[in-house]
Amino acid sequence: MDHTGEIHEQRDLKGRAEGETRTVPGHPALTRILRQHIEDEQLQPGDLLFQGESGGILAGSVIRRAWRSARKAVLPPHVYESPTGRRVYDNRNTRLREVAQRRGPARPGG
Repeated sequence: MDHTGEIHEQRDLKGRAEGETRTVPGHPALTRILRQHIEDEQLQPGDLLFQGESGGILAGSVIRRAWRSARKAVLPPHVYESPTGRRVYDNRNTRLREVAQRRGPARPGG
Protein backbone atom coordinates (compact mmCIF):
# COMPACT_ATOMS: atom_id res chain seq x y z
CA MET A 1 0.00 0.00 0.00
CA ASP A 2 1.09 3.58 -0.51
CA HIS A 3 0.88 6.41 2.04
CA THR A 4 -2.82 6.98 1.21
CA GLY A 5 -3.77 3.41 2.07
CA GLU A 6 -4.40 2.56 -1.59
CA ILE A 7 -2.93 -0.64 -3.03
CA HIS A 8 -1.96 1.00 -6.34
CA GLU A 9 -0.24 4.34 -6.65
CA GLN A 10 -1.06 6.75 -9.47
CA ARG A 11 2.22 8.16 -10.81
CA ASP A 12 4.04 9.11 -13.98
CA LEU A 13 6.65 6.90 -15.62
CA LYS A 14 9.99 6.64 -13.83
CA GLY A 15 12.62 8.93 -15.30
CA ARG A 16 10.09 10.73 -17.52
CA ALA A 17 8.50 14.16 -17.45
CA GLU A 18 4.98 14.49 -16.10
CA GLY A 19 2.46 13.17 -18.64
CA GLU A 20 5.18 11.78 -20.91
CA THR A 21 4.53 8.41 -22.54
CA ARG A 22 6.81 5.74 -23.96
CA THR A 23 6.79 3.47 -26.98
CA VAL A 24 6.95 -0.20 -26.09
CA PRO A 25 8.29 -2.65 -28.70
CA GLY A 26 5.94 -5.51 -29.43
CA HIS A 27 5.29 -8.27 -31.94
CA PRO A 28 3.20 -7.01 -34.90
CA ALA A 29 0.50 -9.66 -34.33
CA LEU A 30 0.10 -8.62 -30.69
CA THR A 31 0.09 -4.96 -31.68
CA ARG A 32 -2.81 -5.59 -34.08
CA ILE A 33 -4.77 -7.41 -31.36
CA LEU A 34 -4.19 -4.62 -28.84
CA ARG A 35 -5.11 -1.87 -31.32
CA GLN A 36 -8.33 -3.73 -32.16
CA HIS A 37 -9.12 -4.06 -28.43
CA ILE A 38 -8.53 -0.31 -27.96
CA GLU A 39 -10.86 0.46 -30.87
CA ASP A 40 -13.55 -2.02 -29.77
CA GLU A 41 -13.54 -0.68 -26.19
CA GLN A 42 -13.28 2.94 -27.39
CA LEU A 43 -10.41 3.52 -24.99
CA GLN A 44 -8.97 6.99 -24.57
CA PRO A 45 -5.49 8.08 -23.40
CA GLY A 46 -5.24 7.38 -19.68
CA ASP A 47 -7.83 4.57 -19.73
CA LEU A 48 -6.86 1.15 -18.45
CA LEU A 49 -6.10 -1.28 -21.28
CA PHE A 50 -7.67 -4.16 -19.34
CA GLN A 51 -10.14 -3.45 -16.57
CA GLY A 52 -11.48 -5.42 -13.64
CA GLU A 53 -15.17 -6.23 -13.28
CA SER A 54 -15.99 -2.86 -11.74
CA GLY A 55 -13.89 -0.93 -14.26
CA GLY A 56 -10.86 -0.62 -11.97
CA ILE A 57 -7.45 -2.23 -11.95
CA LEU A 58 -7.34 -5.99 -12.53
CA ALA A 59 -6.38 -7.98 -9.46
CA GLY A 60 -2.89 -9.47 -9.61
CA SER A 61 -4.38 -12.91 -8.97
CA VAL A 62 -6.52 -12.59 -12.12
CA ILE A 63 -3.50 -11.66 -14.22
CA ARG A 64 -1.38 -14.49 -12.78
CA ARG A 65 -4.15 -17.06 -13.33
CA ALA A 66 -4.65 -15.97 -16.96
CA TRP A 67 -0.88 -16.00 -17.55
CA ARG A 68 -0.52 -19.53 -16.14
CA SER A 69 -3.39 -20.77 -18.32
CA ALA A 70 -1.91 -19.16 -21.44
CA ARG A 71 1.56 -20.61 -20.77
CA LYS A 72 0.11 -24.07 -20.17
CA ALA A 73 -1.92 -23.90 -23.40
CA VAL A 74 1.05 -23.10 -25.65
CA LEU A 75 4.23 -24.38 -24.02
CA PRO A 76 5.60 -27.91 -23.98
CA PRO A 77 5.38 -29.37 -20.45
CA HIS A 78 9.13 -29.12 -19.78
CA VAL A 79 9.11 -25.39 -20.62
CA TYR A 80 5.91 -24.74 -18.67
CA GLU A 81 7.46 -26.36 -15.58
CA SER A 82 10.68 -24.34 -15.96
CA PRO A 83 11.14 -20.79 -14.64
CA THR A 84 11.16 -19.45 -18.23
CA GLY A 85 8.53 -16.72 -18.46
CA ARG A 86 6.85 -17.84 -15.25
CA ARG A 87 6.09 -14.22 -14.36
CA VAL A 88 4.69 -11.73 -16.88
CA TYR A 89 7.44 -9.31 -15.84
CA ASP A 90 10.11 -11.83 -16.93
CA ASN A 91 9.02 -11.34 -20.54
CA ARG A 92 9.47 -7.59 -20.30
CA ASN A 93 13.05 -8.07 -19.14
CA THR A 94 13.74 -10.64 -21.86
CA ARG A 95 12.28 -8.42 -24.59
CA LEU A 96 14.21 -5.35 -23.46
CA ARG A 97 17.43 -7.38 -23.36
CA GLU A 98 16.79 -8.66 -26.93
CA VAL A 99 16.17 -5.14 -28.22
CA ALA A 100 19.32 -3.83 -26.51
CA GLN A 101 21.42 -6.68 -27.95
CA ARG A 102 20.13 -5.96 -31.44
CA ARG A 103 21.05 -2.29 -31.12
CA GLY A 104 24.54 -3.06 -29.88
CA PRO A 105 26.44 -1.63 -26.91
CA ALA A 106 25.22 1.62 -25.43
CA ARG A 107 27.13 4.71 -26.50
CA PRO A 108 28.00 7.49 -24.04
CA GLY A 109 25.45 10.27 -24.35
CA GLY A 110 23.19 8.16 -26.59
